[in-house]
Amino acid sequence: MGAFLRLGQVEGRGKGKELTLAAGQYYHILGGHFVKMSGAQNGASLCASGTPTVAGWVISPKQDTGKDAYLTVSGDKGFLINGYEDVFAIRPDETFASMAASWVGYGMGMTLANATYATIQKAKLVAAGTASPLACVDVDVEQKILYVRIKTHQPA
Repeated sequence: MGAFLRLGQVEGRGKGKELTLAAGQYYHILGGHFVKMSGAQNGASLCASGTPTVAGWVISPKQDTGKDAYLTVSGDKGFLINGYEDVFAIRPDETFASMAASWVGYGMGMTLANATYATIQKAKLVAAGTASPLACVDVDVEQKILYVRIKTHQPA
């Protein structure tokens, strides 16, 4: 069995709460679990491109049998880590630019790649004026891991 890179919360107190997850969301073991609160979907749903705010990182309950992801159904619960001081590890999306140490200090957006059980959330460097709810605090270029914090936002 190969080495497994730990994603998710890597620093901080890990405070949060249990909450309802929106149905139809795929939480992949190799992807990010940053969520936004969605009244329309009646729970927390995965952030995608253009998401301006992040509620936190969800620890999903399990993986479906024979899969590397978990598909949520109505009523599923997860634990939301919502600390703005916490640091989270997530894979980069390098379609806009190749990951480099110079990414530290930049705002990061998110993207969802692939579909169904192969859906993986990644952080990406975004152009100026684009939603960037995460802040890059460190990079591991060799392992292709970004370390980010959730940015606080003021209401518009």
